[in-house]
Formats: sequence, C-alpha cells, structure tokens
Amino acid sequence: MENRQATTERKHIKIQTLTPVHIGSGEVLQKGFEYVERKDEDGNNYVFVFNQKELFKELVDKGVSIEKLTSELAKNGSIEGYVDANLKDIKIDYYSQRSIYLNNPKSGANELRSHIHDGLGNPIIPGSSIKGAIHTAILSAVKGKEKELLKFLKISDASFEQGGMDALNMTLLNIRESKSFDDTSKKQLVEAITSEEESDFVIKISDTSAFPYHSIEELFKQINSTTERILQSEIDFWEKEDNWNEFDNVGDNYKLVYSYLRKCKNIRKEINTFDKHSCVLRIGNSNGWRFITGCTKPPTASELLKYRKKGYEKYPFFPKSRRINKRDGEVQLLGFVKLTIEE
Repeated sequence: MENRQATTERKHIKIQTLTPVHIGSGEVLQKGFEYVERKDEDGNNYVFVFNQKELFKELVDKGVSIEKLTSELAKNGSIEGYVDANLKDIKIDYYSQRSIYLNNPKSGANELRSHIHDGLGNPIIPGSSIKGAIHTAILSAVKGKEKELLKFLKISDASFEQGGMDALNMTLLNIRESKSFDDTSKKQLVEAITSEEESDFVIKISDTSAFPYHSIEELFKQINSTTERILQSEIDFWEKEDNWNEFDNVGDNYKLVYSYLRKCKNIRKEINTFDKHSCVLRIGNSNGWRFITGCTKPPTASELLKYRKKGYEKYPFFPKSRRINKRDGEVQLLGFVKLTIEE
C-alpha cells in the first residue's frame, strides 16, 4: 500500500457563474411592503428593495404616521400607495438598499426570495454552500468516508463585489397530460447572481494523505465526472421518446423541453473541453432532485409515497418536475459554476 506524507494543499480558485446562481438568505420579502417593481429612467424593469429605516423616516417626515402605515398594510397587504403618493418628489434609489434587474416584468409573484449578502451588502456564495455541493458531487465515490471529507476540506466564501443581480421568475418544467410542460402554478421570484460573473475563493485540504482525494486536481476530476453523469441522465430521460407516446403535449409544447435539453448538452460539452484544473459544479437553489441527491440511488419509499399522494401515480417517471427560469421561450437553468485553479 502506498504511504503518503501528510501535507496541506491550499489553492486560490476562480469561480465563474455559467448560469444564474441563487443562494437563499432565508429572507422572503413581501411585495408592496419590502420591495416594489418599477421602471428606471431608461424604461427597464427593476425590483427596488426598500431600506426600511430610510423609507419610514421619509414617510414620517411627510406626515404619514406609523399607525396609518400599519392600518394600510393590514387592509391591503401593501403600503405602495402611500409611498407613491407621499414620496413622488424623491428618487426611489434614495430609500432603497438595492435595485435588481427584473428578468420577467410579468412575473405575477408577490414575494421575493432574497440572495445571501455579506455585511457590506455584496452578494456571496458561501463556502459552506460550495462545500455542501462538493460533498454531494462526490458521495458516490467516497462511501464510508463522508466524515473525512467534512473534516479535512476547508472552503472560504466567494464575494461578488461587482456582481450583477437579476430577479428571476421561476416556474416548473412539469410532466402532465394536458396543455403543456410549462407549469406556472408555483411561481417563485428569486434574486440571483447573473451568469458570466467572476470571483475567487480558497480551497484548503488540511491533510492530503487522509482526504479521499490527494489533490484538488483529483477532486475536480471527480466533480466533473459526477456533473457530466447527472447531465447525461437528464438528457437520456427527456430523449427517451417512449415516455411521451401517450401524452398530448408533445408537438409544439415540447419546445420548452428542447431548450432545456440544449442547455444541458451545452454544459456537458463545455466540461469535455476542460483540463485537470477546471470543473463544473452545480450549487444553490433550483438544482433538481438528481443534483440534490447526487443521483446515486433510486427515490426512497417516502419520496415515492409523497409522489403518489400528489396524484402522480399515473406518471411512470420520477422526478416529474424541474424548476426553471424562462424568457422568450428559452429555458435558463440555475446553479452551474465553473471552478478553475489559479496558478
């Protein structure tokens, strides 16, 4: 058996968002009270998240009492009317903590799921989120060594100081019998770092002799293998034509699926162009069942029971839905990032 000397490996990693990334802060903001949707001076649609302290100060200065605001909120679920009527002479930027480009102005959502920010207000991808995604990505290859992964792997946060943010309307790509695969019944408006943004962070393996992978290059190789495998399983799932023979929604309504497949194939193709210094990891919200579980085992009995209780027993496929963002008929997937070792 090869004896390895205990060493520490520490590398700076560049992170690039291949698609938008949403890491939830736990805050769900209410439309009309904590944010509003507005056009900027150029006619572009934005979400303006209020700075509550500044907003209430300005309203009180205009003679609007907290009691009136509370009554308005209880009555209409919004104070937007009071804001428009009393602060029309003040730019909305003055009492907003941030503005976010609204990807789809017809979202119809009444809540915004906020992205996590650091103390300076910069959007971040926490090291804990990166570590969790890596843990899931390599589970199939480190059976029985999960504790070693958590013990020896240290990852810092990635701060996107200049990172662009979008408010994305998330819907479902859903398998159902009637009309289309386009399911808007469970809309979510989420704040996300846009694609093609860059930052950096640090990965540290504290003991390469004890860690399941003895270098970051080895770790990246396994991550690529897992990401490619899961993408291929998604492609196989949707390209198996026998699955759709008994449904009416194939034809024109399959366009959304074609777009989804193109995105999966493009990311898989990109992985094949990498050398040992780069990998693609999927991280954050809206990953889907396969990426959340690592696609290492079939659904559990409890998952299948929940599936049947929702009335899906007539569908022979699991899982039956994927959360997506769409615009102009094109699908956008969330959570794909490229990691590259910086020499």
